[in-house]
Amino acid sequence: MSGAALRARGTRVPRAVVLGCAGERLSAEEQKLFADGDPVGFVLFRRNCKDPAQVRALVAEMRAAVGRADAPVLIDQEGGRVQRLQPPHWRKYPAPARIGALPDSDAAEAVRLGARLIADDLAALGIDVDALPVLDLPRAGADPVIGDRAYGSDPERVARLARGCSRAASCRSSSTSRDMAGRGSTPIAICPASRQAATNSK
Repeated sequence: MSGAALRARGTRVPRAVVLGCAGERLSAEEQKLFADGDPVGFVLFRRNCKDPAQVRALVAEMRAAVGRADAPVLIDQEGGRVQRLQPPHWRKYPAPARIGALPDSDAAEAVRLGARLIADDLAALGIDVDALPVLDLPRAGADPVIGDRAYGSDPERVARLARGCSRAASCRSSSTSRDMAGRGSTPIAICPASRQAATNSK
């Protein structure tokens, strides 16, 4: 049964939308919007993140607005130029491309440690989903926005590093792999046995 049908029967079903807010605390208008709209979750941007106490308060306000303590709160904390949580209150992490440039064993360990530390940062704030790792591959003609946000251009190696990232992050939070449609190309299936990769070209 669809969410709309369940709502028509009086069953509360969050709407399949994730919403953000304008500043460091919710305005009265935003609180009403969230209560009426009942989004499935929320997303934080740099403008929403001043210091740990403020972020924890904002996360609590968002969940209180929809009456669900388990409403997921997402953030982009990749490392490099995409870090919503900035020093001096949070660590500065290297760009994925810098990690991907390391030898295989070093890259795998750097991915594991970085993802674990990021997950610890987020868990302390009540943030439970990080929008990483980025799976796009920098290719000729692709949007330059990918750049150093990618682990590299080898789809099998990117997939291995991405799996390591997701496993390490899952110890404290969730991670969701990303494909920025129209920006690069993304490995969509990796078969270790046959070592064949299917690539979704954008």
